[in-house]
Amino acid sequence: MELLLALHAHLPWVKDVEHPGGIEERWLFEALWESYLPLLGVLDRAAARGQKNVLTLSISPPLLMMLADVRLRESFLEHVDGVLAIAQGASRHTRFASRQPALVDHVTRLEASRARFEEAGRDVARAFGAHHDAGVIELSTTSATHAFLPTCRSDAHVRAQLSVGRETLRTIAGVDPVGLWLPECAFDPRLDAPLADDHVGWTILDGHALLLGRPRTPLGVFAPAITPAGVAVFARDDGATRRVWSRRSGYPGDPAYREFHRDLTEELDAQELGALAPPPGAHAPVGLRLFRVTGREEKEIYEPAAAANRIAVHAAHFLEEAARSLEGAPRLGAAAPVLTAPYDAELFGHWWWEGPAFLDAVLARVHAEGVVRTTTPSDRLARHPELAVTEPAASSWGEGGFASVWTSADSAPMLRELHGAERQIERTFAALAAARFAAPRQLLARDLAARELMLAASSDWAFLVGTGTNVGYARRRAAAHVARAHELARLALAPLDEEAAERVRDVERGGPPLSGFPRDLLEAAWSCRA
Repeated sequence: MELLLALHAHLPWVKDVEHPGGIEERWLFEALWESYLPLLGVLDRAAARGQKNVLTLSISPPLLMMLADVRLRESFLEHVDGVLAIAQGASRHTRFASRQPALVDHVTRLEASRARFEEAGRDVARAFGAHHDAGVIELSTTSATHAFLPTCRSDAHVRAQLSVGRETLRTIAGVDPVGLWLPECAFDPRLDAPLADDHVGWTILDGHALLLGRPRTPLGVFAPAITPAGVAVFARDDGATRRVWSRRSGYPGDPAYREFHRDLTEELDAQELGALAPPPGAHAPVGLRLFRVTGREEKEIYEPAAAANRIAVHAAHFLEEAARSLEGAPRLGAAAPVLTAPYDAELFGHWWWEGPAFLDAVLARVHAEGVVRTTTPSDRLARHPELAVTEPAASSWGEGGFASVWTSADSAPMLRELHGAERQIERTFAALAAARFAAPRQLLARDLAARELMLAASSDWAFLVGTGTNVGYARRRAAAHVARAHELARLALAPLDEEAAERVRDVERGGPPLSGFPRDLLEAAWSCRA
């Protein structure tokens, strides 16, 4: 019986050139000290036990580029030191005396994350790459800007997203990925050929993608299948998902666990928050959350020891339920059934404070008990390459399971603008390809136009609009990227004077490094334009 744990780490590009250390950059810093660095610790301990193939981890290209950014690395350390200063200041106040164990728990993680960051040479992506090289995990990535690929009208855009995304992992983490995480697990049959053409060996979809596939596979979600173009597909198990992720019955809702929605910043003034005080009228939590889930307005104080007891119970329950599901799974031939359990990596630590300790406990029990073994997609496929052929159904994860979160009426205007920009980028690549001569500045403007188009396609913007979260920010980001794509496409087809050239340089400085969008891959993709 086999368990395939899959974590997907992603944040949109949030580096702020004009306001370093701004509120959006804190999304990265919080995810680092609460989730990514604790996950490295979990893997370190699994490696020390001699475990192999414990999970697969996908890191998105925008996150990889931010992890590689020198200024963001420095800002992360400044942020951690600022949060430590707030925690230490609070510990000296008598009004927080009853919350000392909770404060100590947070300080312990902050200090451990800071130490692991330095131990890794401040290169978190390479640290995960080292665990990949050692066979502890399988590392993969996703499309270049985490685009919701079924809504990309242009096949050229899809191909650029795939090839650029995989090249980013090679460049930054030193890993040549076999698989690829489809953003939001979103699949459409027309993606099959581009995935195969980009040599994607496997991906993970929601369970109903296989259950509704044509023909339906004999083993359902308990074995991978292969698409007509030759991409292996693993299907998410709904039960494993609900046990961890359900708002109503998932483990994070246990009353012993830390409450996410009560941050210490609500009780401190600007002087006490120091450099991390938000602008007037803004809300910027720092991750010091000292109450526990109780379901009442007046929350009870978080007790780390009580939470630790529940972690042990939930880890045991998770594996018991996984074994029960696998024991009842259909079988065909010698291959053991596999239970695929994919999650957002940020769930473990950021949203669910106890998540890294839960993963640690699950992996330790796997090692000690030997009832269920962990595997990764490539490990499983190497041992059992015989797969049923099916065309997975168009699908996604998320509410409804059929992309409604990302294709809502509210996000439709954004999609129309995106498709218009796609058409202009196609025309720009075609025009410059047909021209006898294109100046370097024109090619730079064209490449930046493609970058802005790809950033506009990020699934984050439609997700935020579809869920009614940070709607204004999401609309502004999407609109700004589309506007810059159009502007740069026009500039690419005109001789650039010095004022226009400076505008191009300004746009280049304001986004991800253009080295992350290699010209040869962009040209190759758009030379196959639809």
